[in-house]
Amino acid sequence: MARSLTLAAYRALQARGRESRLTTRMQRPEGELIWMHATSHGRLAAMQDVARRLKAQRPGVYALITISEFTQTEAEMVPRGADWVYPFGPDTPGYTAEFLDHWRPDLCIWTGGYFLPNALMSARDRGMPMILVDADENGVRSSAGRWIPTLAGKSLSCFDRIFASGNATAERLIRKGIPMEKIAITAPLQISANPPSVNEDHVDETTQMLAGRLVWMAAHVQSDEVGMVLDAHATAARLSHRLLLVLTPGRGTTTAQLREAVDARGLRCVDWDEGEEPDDFCQVIIAEGGAEIGHWYRVAPVVFLGSSLTPGHGGSNPFDAAALGSAVLYGPNVRDHLAVYTRLASAGAARIVKDAEGLATGVMRLIAPDNAASMALAAWEVVSEGAQITDQLLDLVQDLLDQREGA
Repeated sequence: MARSLTLAAYRALQARGRESRLTTRMQRPEGELIWMHATSHGRLAAMQDVARRLKAQRPGVYALITISEFTQTEAEMVPRGADWVYPFGPDTPGYTAEFLDHWRPDLCIWTGGYFLPNALMSARDRGMPMILVDADENGVRSSAGRWIPTLAGKSLSCFDRIFASGNATAERLIRKGIPMEKIAITAPLQISANPPSVNEDHVDETTQMLAGRLVWMAAHVQSDEVGMVLDAHATAARLSHRLLLVLTPGRGTTTAQLREAVDARGLRCVDWDEGEEPDDFCQVIIAEGGAEIGHWYRVAPVVFLGSSLTPGHGGSNPFDAAALGSAVLYGPNVRDHLAVYTRLASAGAARIVKDAEGLATGVMRLIAPDNAASMALAAWEVVSEGAQITDQLLDLVQDLLDQREGA
């Protein structure tokens, strides 16, 4: 009775708004389907990564990601590793029923907190296995139920397993009545490293070709920030005249645009993809990056990750560079990967720079091998920690799906 009265009161509050209907034209295919709900930019990226890895391990499974708590943009609606990404509608009985009837998920992964009680309780009533990952104090505290406090606890009780990101969160969950055996304390959810393969023999050959020159890299550079990168290189090169910059373009920018900017500065450069090799007077190597970007991450101990100095690009994923041993510099505009950069920076594995002067200073400080090595070690520890939580989650998902299949 207590649950009925509580949920009825919540539904009455929700009903004050306009009831929306499910309008998707996407068809639910035959086969297993995982429903993931992301409550932040970082968690969306992490769920896309989980979907990619799960689909590789379990052929035939589909992944639907719904999003909330942030403004949707065209970039965020790209499925990437999932099959579909779109906003979840209002937490009303009508919308929730239509959503669950249409998609018929086999399992739900919810992130962070910020619960939608109608959706969660309706899914539980249908016998759906449910996992809460990356539960943090803010998400649990701010969940639906601010006006009806008992709803947060009832939402939490829907989950079979909860991954809490810290002792304080676990203690809060226990105070809300969640059994200890349901809770696992884990690292925060993040994209797992999936660095491109690297031929170490080729890395050694390139290093020998460069004859001991100090090398730094600016990767995923956009046309509207290449000027700042070249200014930083010019400043740093005054202290190390043989300093060499490796430059690769970001999405929407071409190597031709980068070369035009380099030529306009009167800098000597080579196009690596055209087979040109640097000599002692070369100042910039331009490369497409792509599948070979891991090669340059291994060659350059310091990497600035572009698409981040100027707004509108969202930044680029730092995990590949971190996993391959680079000390990471980045700009302030990394909205699409903010949680990952924050975690790396907190661990001393990445440093933010705001302009050409800051970038030059960062390069000059980190180009010393000892400084770069300490940051690279810190980055590897963060990457390894993130891989453990993703592996643990994937194992649990596989087990729950197998149990459901055998039931």
